[in-house]
Amino acid sequence: MATNFPGSLDSFTNPVAGDSLASPSHAGQHADVNDAIEAIETKLGIGAGTIGTWQDFPATKGFDNITEGDGNLIQRYCEVNEIVFFYATFELGSTSALTAGNFFLPVAMNDASSALHFTANFSNGSTGYSAMVRQISATQVIIRAIATSGTYATQAIVTSTVPFTWASGDRIAISGFYEKA
Repeated sequence: MATNFPGSLDSFTNPVAGDSLASPSHAGQHADVNDAIEAIETKLGIGAGTIGTWQDFPATKGFDNITEGDGNLIQRYCEVNEIVFFYATFELGSTSALTAGNFFLPVAMNDASSALHFTANFSNGSTGYSAMVRQISATQVIIRAIATSGTYATQAIVTSTVPFTWASGDRIAISGFYEKA
């Protein structure tokens, strides 16, 4: 029997005590299980093609409106079946700049997905700031500062001076997961 996987699950006959080696066929049992294992290995892959292998973002994805300069930019993601996991951080150096909180996802998001599975923050020295993430489209989210100067917390657009004046050593980070399109 050739394996049915990954199209459907296989149904193997489990021999019981007293069965002869011919019913089910001992050699056939081994061949069926070997075929199934090979199909599983093919599905999982090897090396960079392996399900769940972390990789760098495509060149046109990730943080937008930054000048990397001598800063430290890390943007990684992995796909496990239909779920995309990602994280990205940008620590400014002396020749870096950040002018907005725009972020392009490594893989398009299913329209039914929610950016609520994302978290973001800023840090300025030893002070950390929570942030909000809002979905703009299937490929883009925006990171917003949380402004608390009024009665209710509101979203503030990230600029070169919001939530603080960005300088060397400051950091913006985002991570999350979503269903891919």
